[in-house]
Amino acid sequence: GDLNHMARFTRSGIFSEPGTGKTLSMQGYGLWLAGQGNKVVYIMPPILTSQFHGSLARSYPNYDKHISCGILQGTPKQREKLIDSWGMNWPDLLIMSYRMFVDYHVQMKEQHGYTCVVVDEATAVKSASSQLHNAVKIFAGKQEESNGVVLVTGSPVDTNVMDAYGLIAIITPDRYGSKRMFDRMHCIYAIGTPFQMVLGYQNYPVLNQSLFAQGRRIKKADVSDLPPRLITEIQVTLSKPHRELYKRIVEERIAEIGDRVLDMTEQSALYQGVQRIVLNPEQFTDQVIESEALVELDALLETLDGKKVVIYAWFQSSIEKLQLRYKHLNPATLYGKTVGSKREGEKMKFINDPTCKLIIANPRSGGVGVDGFQDVSSHVVFAEVCPFPGVFQQAIDRLHRTGQKAEAVNVYILVPSGTIAVKLRNDLIKKDSQQELAVQDKRAVLTALMGGDGLKGSLDSLSYAIEENDDVNLVGTYP
Repeated sequence: GDLNHMARFTRSGIFSEPGTGKTLSMQGYGLWLAGQGNKVVYIMPPILTSQFHGSLARSYPNYDKHISCGILQGTPKQREKLIDSWGMNWPDLLIMSYRMFVDYHVQMKEQHGYTCVVVDEATAVKSASSQLHNAVKIFAGKQEESNGVVLVTGSPVDTNVMDAYGLIAIITPDRYGSKRMFDRMHCIYAIGTPFQMVLGYQNYPVLNQSLFAQGRRIKKADVSDLPPRLITEIQVTLSKPHRELYKRIVEERIAEIGDRVLDMTEQSALYQGVQRIVLNPEQFTDQVIESEALVELDALLETLDGKKVVIYAWFQSSIEKLQLRYKHLNPATLYGKTVGSKREGEKMKFINDPTCKLIIANPRSGGVGVDGFQDVSSHVVFAEVCPFPGVFQQAIDRLHRTGQKAEAVNVYILVPSGTIAVKLRNDLIKKDSQQELAVQDKRAVLTALMGGDGLKGSLDSLSYAIEENDDVNLVGTYP
């Protein structure tokens, strides 16, 4: 299993799907190392540190009679007080956020004897130029005298094929001499352009061999008997005023709201604006315009007849609007403003409070490291399209995991026609197909969920219909 794989290699990757017991194996590995006199540091998103610490006690009762464990967190003064209390006897197992590891990795290695780092949600190290990636490499040291490193993620190719390089560069740094060598091996570039433009990727078998030379992946289907995931794409037709507003924003890139002017002449501002306008037209005009996407969502929730539902939306304004619109359903929320103990409180509200029928979450905030939704819900709605297959998969897997008793996990995606949502939906399919080739899963998430021909023509047609080299296709159409 994963535990044996980690014990076999000094540096390893655990790329098993969510719900296959990665956390249990990570914890068991640390306890095994600590039992032999080693010190291990676990690093992860800050929202997961307390949850990980609590689950360690539940999974391995009475471990603390033999092995010490602590969390390095809090304000600088709180951390200073905690470190003073430890003196030179820092815990055998230490849990901290990525930011803390960047700040303390040299001290932990050189002064306190930590010999292994386990990186949870390891897509955080995918950028080889990031501080975190470099801190992990420094902690690991040279390969011939390496400290232990375990990279753990269910999505080793999170957004595109190039994500794999950052993981490979840590686990097996000799596979590619540099990022440039990786790019030459796997990227297909446009010819005759004044700047580098990636058109696609190549040499997938080589990439797969590099990724799994010391990596391992377990699929849920191999270890559990879970119900199927059924996806339904809900097509939305915007009202005439909404369509006209959308078109005007795309063409003029400026919105006037009373005495305010919203400038979207920058490409990134326009890109975000045309995504937000679908659920939030009031942010771009004084005119009263009802979002047809919300009308469709109202109808869907009514058909679900009081069942608990997980709703995902990208933007903070969208989450807060949904929270207000459905206040009669006593919704919980998980997004950027849900911090500290409030995060656990919102999660438990959705799980335990029978009057709480919804949890409205950002796919990243609510789709990572959260357990328990599968006990109370089997319905997921993406009110805004998630274009990243790794994030999409993780978000669905909050419900599609061990403990799910429903006959199926139902996934609904709202896709307003004639908007950027169509392109984002197509991007998801294309990137998912690339991820499939990189990890050799033999099936892409959406291919399996939607069927070989999908809901709107063949997936091949959809993938190749995307014009990645255009400026930005803001008015999406089906091929």
